[in-house]
Amino acid sequence: MAAGEAGVEGESHVSRTERLDLIKQIEAARGSRLLVAIWGDRENLQTIIAPDAHAVCFQNLEKMGHVAKLDVLLYTTGGQTLAAWGLANLLREYCDSLSILIPHRALSAGTLLTLAADEILMSRLGQLSPIDPSITSPLGPTIPIATMPGQQQVVPISVEDVIGFIALATDAAGLKEERSILSVFDRLSSQVHPMALGAVYRSREQIVSLADRLLSFHMKGDDEKEDRERIVSRLTREMGSHDYLIGRTEAKNFLKLKVADAPADLEQKILALFEEYSNLLELRQPFNPEVYVGANQQATCTLNRAIVESTEHTTVFRTIMELERVQMQMQMMGVPGLRPAFQERRTFESWITDQAV
Repeated sequence: MAAGEAGVEGESHVSRTERLDLIKQIEAARGSRLLVAIWGDRENLQTIIAPDAHAVCFQNLEKMGHVAKLDVLLYTTGGQTLAAWGLANLLREYCDSLSILIPHRALSAGTLLTLAADEILMSRLGQLSPIDPSITSPLGPTIPIATMPGQQQVVPISVEDVIGFIALATDAAGLKEERSILSVFDRLSSQVHPMALGAVYRSREQIVSLADRLLSFHMKGDDEKEDRERIVSRLTREMGSHDYLIGRTEAKNFLKLKVADAPADLEQKILALFEEYSNLLELRQPFNPEVYVGANQQATCTLNRAIVESTEHTTVFRTIMELERVQMQMQMMGVPGLRPAFQERRTFESWITDQAV
């Protein structure tokens, strides 16, 4: 390998043969076919569920064909609501029964996707979360980018934070008069564009509808309508914080989701398989340009950030990035000066088929 070339992450960490063998062992134990779908949450290099995943999963499912029982081993910290909705519908097209296997995190949009499953198999490490979305709008509030003087970035607007602000005024502060409430709303709209606030409201209504419709795949008709409404309300409005984590026991006993415990030997295999992907995508190692550039002035690194895989096919989301050591004018404790930094340029970023990874 030439100097300044960082190579493909994870290439020396995992055995493809061992990984596929674990998939086959889980399939044999479950009497199912298994699709792995992992969006990495590596610090400083997070990857989210987005519409580009639809074609990737379709490609893998087409090679697998329609099956009686489909298991999806899912790991994600979230993504776009409608992308998760579309993916859930796609998965159901290829099976009679859908199960989601959760070795660790299936948060936010991942939890929404999970609602489509006839069965949720969680490890003891498994986690779900509330599904209150955040809206990123070009009309949203902005903050300065610390490493890029003069540049601004849009701040996502949490739906429940907006609702919480209104509730703070009307419930906690006890504002009841129409004039006082209008004043509070006027203050809010002076900080957040009214059209962005409108998008927040629509998103809240949409997530309730989508969650109910996904649950309707396996909780059918008016007989289970009350149970669906209870689950949706708890996931969208009653948890208090988007960062709240829901473990296996709470998902089963409080939310009353169709959660099953994995037998000990199966749980061990699921966690072992997830460990392989965690190593492949370097999930526990924060992305730090210094590691790749080292003593050089610049370097090119190839980063695998997500993977969709079955025994027939492997697709990875890959970024190729050029890194260069630079000096930037920045404020440190109020004192301007040149500080070392790294300039990043992404020369390639896409899902690709890679049967050698």
